[in-house]
Amino acid sequence: MEIRIDDLQGAEIAEFLQKHIDDMKAISPPESKHALDINGLRRKNLFSWSSCRNPSFESDYLISIQAKEIDHEDHYRDARQIHRQ
Repeated sequence: MEIRIDDLQGAEIAEFLQKHIDDMKAISPPESKHALDINGLRRKNLFSWSSCRNPSFESDYLISIQAKEIDHEDHYRDARQIHRQ
């Protein structure tokens, strides 16, 4: 497995995230839909990384995307974690 800092610009990241959002919309009650879209995850105050089973980072091998929010005091807190089932 490889983990890397990710600017979330790759097409495979957008595809992975959109699939997650579509899956969650299909099975989650309306009040439980809290997913950030790709633009939400690309905010300047988020630090993101992804993990992959294969160094090529093709979408079939992408395992997860994580993001931490950086507050005004440079503290980090969980913003979003998305994992492939």
